[in-house]
Amino acid sequence: MADIYEIDNRLQTLCNEMFDTETGEIVQDEETFNKLFDEIQLDLNAKIENTMCFVKNLNADAKAIKDEKAQLDKREKQKEALANRLQNRIDYYIKHQYMDKDGNVDNQALNKYKFETPKVRISYAKSSSVNITDMTQLDKKFIKTEITETPIKSDIKDAIKNGEAVNGAEIVTKVTMRVK
Repeated sequence: MADIYEIDNRLQTLCNEMFDTETGEIVQDEETFNKLFDEIQLDLNAKIENTMCFVKNLNADAKAIKDEKAQLDKREKQKEALANRLQNRIDYYIKHQYMDKDGNVDNQALNKYKFETPKVRISYAKSSSVNITDMTQLDKKFIKTEITETPIKSDIKDAIKNGEAVNGAEIVTKVTMRVK
């Protein structure tokens, strides 16, 4: 990825040595990294600026990867949808050969259909699946119930701020770093 900011070579080298470029795994433990990082001799302001510019470069790289991944996911879905549409069309053509005048397919004859070339092979196989026509009539032993409970933190925060006592929750104030 292209770097937006110039970074001190010593810092760049240290960070590059932290990871195995082949596997992406961290090669050095946190303690070793911190020791090596602290040994880099730079004015404190320069060290902070260089480090945070490096952080901005890494975040920009991560965003570019995320954006590219989203584009690839979109293209993947488009290709799969087109492949599915084309396969369904060929399926229709083949089944149409085994349809009577009322549109019913002779599944027994279709099950014997074979198409084979050096590049493609198509055949039909008998299979079965369950179609639920009315779930309300099913016995409870055939129903899986899933309940998920998630606290609504924004509502809890508003309630506490408005003086309401909320058992099991509290507002914690912390100071976080913002990088721009």
